[in-house]
Amino acid sequence: MSLENKLERGREILRKSDVEVDFIRHGEAFYDEDELDRGELEGELTPLGVEQIKNLGDRLAKEIDKNKEIVIIWTSPKKRAVQSSFILEERMKAAGVEVYRLRIKKPLRDTDLSNELIENLSNEKVEWIDFWTKNEEYPTGMEKLEGVSSRTGRIISCLNRIVRNISNIKGKKMRFLCVGHEENIGGVIGCGIDGETPFVETDNAELVRIYFNKAEKGKDIKLDIDFKNQKITVGFDEERKRFYKFQ
Repeated sequence: MSLENKLERGREILRKSDVEVDFIRHGEAFYDEDELDRGELEGELTPLGVEQIKNLGDRLAKEIDKNKEIVIIWTSPKKRAVQSSFILEERMKAAGVEVYRLRIKKPLRDTDLSNELIENLSNEKVEWIDFWTKNEEYPTGMEKLEGVSSRTGRIISCLNRIVRNISNIKGKKMRFLCVGHEENIGGVIGCGIDGETPFVETDNAELVRIYFNKAEKGKDIKLDIDFKNQKITVGFDEERKRFYKFQ
């Protein structure tokens, strides 16, 4: 399928959905020794990470219909994500896209890691993501995957409440960018693939696109997800704050 056909397909889906939200992982980042010692991983974009995000911003600017869409950015409080969000904003505004930065969203933060795990990470004894992808026993103090997915659920619920009450801004459809970390969306993707995969990794500066229509209070939300040329459908039970494979 040509790029133009892909863009037109995306626009057609967008016209039929109430919400489009792009979950974006920050660009490649560097962590200094002090951060690792403290266990507070803010990170700073490397030159490659900056270029990754610039390229993504330029791509998004070409996809967005400036006359019909308005972009709203939410971001993780971590430095590497905030840096990424400002670069995206700059590239899109330079192309004439109307962009609003609402606020930092704490649910988009990265995983809460334990001191024990941080020490092992700094010694390169373990990859933290192994505890999710391989179902290994969690170190004391490490946030569980269910907790991270619950935070993502809060973002989806918030978006659903917004579109239930606001259909547009200045006559333009809202398009959301959630700039954060791979853990924000990896568990949701895994759930949609087969209902059993605990977590799917994403690349630096990778975009995962979600379309959904607003759901009335008490009703589940159906999420249509584009990920690495796969079409995945996931349900979200707002009452139980649980994602599940949509049948």
